[in-house]
Amino acid sequence: MSIPDKALLRELADKWLKGTISSEERELLDHWYDMSSDEPIIWMGQDDSEEALQTRLLGSIQQRKDQAGLVFRYKSLIRIAAVLLVLLSIGAYFFQKQYGSTPLTDVVVIQPGGNKAMLTLANGKKISLTDAGNGALTEQAGTRISKTTDGQLIYTACTSCDQEANAAAFNTVETPRGGQYQVRLPDGTRVWLNASSKLVYPVLLNGLKERKVQLIGEAYFEVAKSKQIPFIVQTRTQEIKVLGTHFNINSYIEEPYIRTTLIEGSIQVNLIEQGSASSIRESVILKPGEQSLIAAKGIKVQQVNTENAIDWTNGYFVFNKESLESIMRRISRWYDVDVRYEDESARHQVFSGSVSRFKNISELLEKLELTAPVKFTIKGKQVKVESPEIL
Repeated sequence: MSIPDKALLRELADKWLKGTISSEERELLDHWYDMSSDEPIIWMGQDDSEEALQTRLLGSIQQRKDQAGLVFRYKSLIRIAAVLLVLLSIGAYFFQKQYGSTPLTDVVVIQPGGNKAMLTLANGKKISLTDAGNGALTEQAGTRISKTTDGQLIYTACTSCDQEANAAAFNTVETPRGGQYQVRLPDGTRVWLNASSKLVYPVLLNGLKERKVQLIGEAYFEVAKSKQIPFIVQTRTQEIKVLGTHFNINSYIEEPYIRTTLIEGSIQVNLIEQGSASSIRESVILKPGEQSLIAAKGIKVQQVNTENAIDWTNGYFVFNKESLESIMRRISRWYDVDVRYEDESARHQVFSGSVSRFKNISELLEKLELTAPVKFTIKGKQVKVESPEIL
């Protein structure tokens, strides 16, 4: 079955919205959606159901004929996705006609982030992992530290290396805005660091009674199993204790919650009193598929889609009824840009969907523009956000 032309797709879209589409025509739309390689994003708007969305869109189409700008991703709403993807190009035309042809970007093309980080050794020496060549970087405490071609920092035991050890010696890996990095710790634990994050860990991770690391920002952990030596992750108000498991921690200071999501295994989440590393206010045990949210009032636990929590490790932004303000914080960290709101109401636009983290910022923002009443202007390293009322 070939892909129908846009004129036919517009006709089918109109029929679906009016409720007059036949089963054969619906099958054609479903087939076209399955063949599409686009990565649609949905603007949730004020709609809580498919029926509410259909009612609003029908009114909009009746007023503006073929002008629309909303796209859906959910499999359960596949017909809506097919219908609205058809209208993307028309939505773009309407935006340009209504608000002029000002380009999204001003000269500067802002590329996505990549493998960038700084390693600080126990003696204070700094090594730019962004610039360092592949292979062995240095040796310390019976360990060889190497960089791989695919952006990993690896610690391996080395019998021929300097064996002099200091139990108080720590290394630090820090990513800038627009950076990410993967670290394999001396005990075999693998850590993925997201942008603007820092991990502090002891050089002698294997020789201690507990494997304790400190995190600022976001990281995904695959902890090497050890029944005798617990693995502990400290953030500013939280302590995670595990024996061996997979989990993600988002502890950016600008976020309203510290979010810990358990992928597999079991972890203990402790809320720590401010200024006290040993005083536990509250504690919960997470099961796979659960996420803890820590704020000033305590710990809340909720069920989540774990794939959404680790979207960044797979190279995607996944939005699940997420506010534009939250989305732009993520974009700011990954593309190393500042965000300025010309219209405060724009912060509260809500989106769902997914898009690759490896598109340049213009492509990503254009997808958001085509799906909601929001407009972006890029000047230098700043993104200006406006919210024109068109729907």
